[in-house]
Amino acid sequence: MNMLQTAETGFSQLIRMVVKDNMGELYQSYAGEDLASLDLFQSGSHESKVEMLRMAKQMLNSLEHIHGLGYTHGDIKYDNICRLEIKPKTDEQKATQQYSLIDFDLATNYHDAKELDYFTGNTYFSSRAGIRLQKLLPKDDIEQLLNLVCYQLNDFSLPWFQDIETQTSNDIFRSRRKNDTEFFSQMCKQLPTNIANCFRYLDNLKGDIQ
Repeated sequence: MNMLQTAETGFSQLIRMVVKDNMGELYQSYAGEDLASLDLFQSGSHESKVEMLRMAKQMLNSLEHIHGLGYTHGDIKYDNICRLEIKPKTDEQKATQQYSLIDFDLATNYHDAKELDYFTGNTYFSSRAGIRLQKLLPKDDIEQLLNLVCYQLNDFSLPWFQDIETQTSNDIFRSRRKNDTEFFSQMCKQLPTNIANCFRYLDNLKGDIQ
């Protein structure tokens, strides 16, 4: 809740929080439509790829805020990022797109995080550490975001799946566990050098380094 109260952008505004029977519910202001429901991000067009990169830049700022408070989001995917068009104040200005991160069910204090006995999150864009059931660090959120961006840039394909409609989450989880090193190598070969270097850099980070 603190991350929503202190953030200036990248999150919809916190309206109230209700706790009942040890379960909490957050009520936030309207953040727009999630990327999964927007035709632009399902088209594979050049415009969609350019807009995806703009989104990623805003999301990095949001993740920096979360990580600065000691938390990881843990579930970066199309459904958890919303886009809201901000109307210009004058006729001379253009409308801008504001991207917000939602759904903090899996947010975890990474200083207290432990390895898991079961998988949480989504297998499609999870980091390698997530697939290995290791505790998630700030770098894993960034890796998830990069996986999402690369999926869009590679025409809806990643080394571990080519058809999100037919390959089940369990199938992908087992495949990624079995072929982790091979898939990582394939990913780096398919990407522009600068993005591939980001993956390698994140993979080499150890401990609680942000």
